[in-house]
Amino acid sequence: MPAKKVKKLSPKEIELLVRARKNRSALAAIKYHFSRPASAAELNAIIDWLKRLGLYREGLHFLQKQIEFTAGKKDELHRKLIQLELARLYYTIGANSYSSRILASLDLKTWGFYKTKAENALANFQYSIAQKNYELYLATYPYPNDYSYRLAQLSFADALIGLQQFERAIDIVKDVLKNSTETMALAIANSCMGEYLARQNHCHEALIFLERAIALMPEDHSMDAAILHKWYGFSLFQMGKRKRGAIEIKIAKKNLRSIGHRVEAQIDLSIREFELGIIEEKALGKRLLYPGLNKSLLEQYQAIIPSRISGKNPLLVIDLPADEYYVRRQPSLGIPLEILALAFLRLAEDLGISKYRLTSLLWPEDYQSPDLLESRLSKIFSRLKKLYKLEIQNINGVFFLPKSKVQKIEVIVRGTSLPSLLRTSPFPSAIQIQSHYQVSRSQSWVIKKNFGNLIRHR
Repeated sequence: MPAKKVKKLSPKEIELLVRARKNRSALAAIKYHFSRPASAAELNAIIDWLKRLGLYREGLHFLQKQIEFTAGKKDELHRKLIQLELARLYYTIGANSYSSRILASLDLKTWGFYKTKAENALANFQYSIAQKNYELYLATYPYPNDYSYRLAQLSFADALIGLQQFERAIDIVKDVLKNSTETMALAIANSCMGEYLARQNHCHEALIFLERAIALMPEDHSMDAAILHKWYGFSLFQMGKRKRGAIEIKIAKKNLRSIGHRVEAQIDLSIREFELGIIEEKALGKRLLYPGLNKSLLEQYQAIIPSRISGKNPLLVIDLPADEYYVRRQPSLGIPLEILALAFLRLAEDLGISKYRLTSLLWPEDYQSPDLLESRLSKIFSRLKKLYKLEIQNINGVFFLPKSKVQKIEVIVRGTSLPSLLRTSPFPSAIQIQSHYQVSRSQSWVIKKNFGNLIRHR
């Protein structure tokens, strides 16, 4: 039976399907473009649609096909534009090291590059970099005052809020409210205004804008809706309406767990819960151990971040600074990838960790072949099952340790980088090394040589 022919839809028709959240019809229309080279404008639009639909894997496959189409061709600019879209998709799904590495390799001076660099920086709490690049984007974007321009203005305002420039940010939001006719832009602008007022503890005034935003915002599981519920709940809580506020915050938390697993947004929600007294300092400190968070965020809370995440009578202790791990108190030197994956899963706790973020942490330089990375990850999980009887749980592409095993793993995050033997014996013999690490005679000599290099360079 011949395959059903897909009707080619115009970009406007596809956009309407995406806005209506008609995922199946939208994807069928978008897939028309998968088998042919896409122009720069089509690249940007297709990745934007797939991101908004939450179809990240499809986005990676589409870009992989586009990379294949450019093989042997001399269009270097188009290759860079494909890489730019790859960076844009990677930061959305939390593969921070991949997106940052790609952006650092590009020397583009286009409005699309400025926007992607700004979005990546904003998502990672790098507000100065975000401000600079949003300014460049808004100055070079060829269609001022259209929908995309207005949304970028609001993101620019978010960067200014991160830099404590409230007055300037509020002026930008007022401009969007005054000049926009698009319902969604008005909804997000009202939400932004409510957030900025709530951040300054003007919660009664904030509620006016937040409730306007609720009336305009579609009832879905988008990031915009989650942020709106977060700040609405925050304002209610601050005003003493704790029960209603807690309900809104719970809705925000549920929504954030269902959209792309951009964990930085969930961490920010934990920070708000800490400010409201919903969670304690210790709980926030543990949250901030999440793998791959940006240094600019961690520096603000360094004093409350613990040096380790402990277990109860742990069977496995992973010492990241010393590059050692212990199985039933027996030390081994050099952390293999499967043990490193376990450490990341333990630090992620109940938030879990997406396959894209996990692969970016384990193989930070290998971002070009998502299918190959998935295969590698599958082999690591197979080794964990075979060697440690650990079956990693996969819930919609987000990985978790089994609850029964969580307390059996302890991870040391900060501390001395000296291996355990060097802490008691600065110049150990090969026999001491052989006994301590339970290795062969030949292996002990290799380790002794490496220890010598380590001592000389300290």
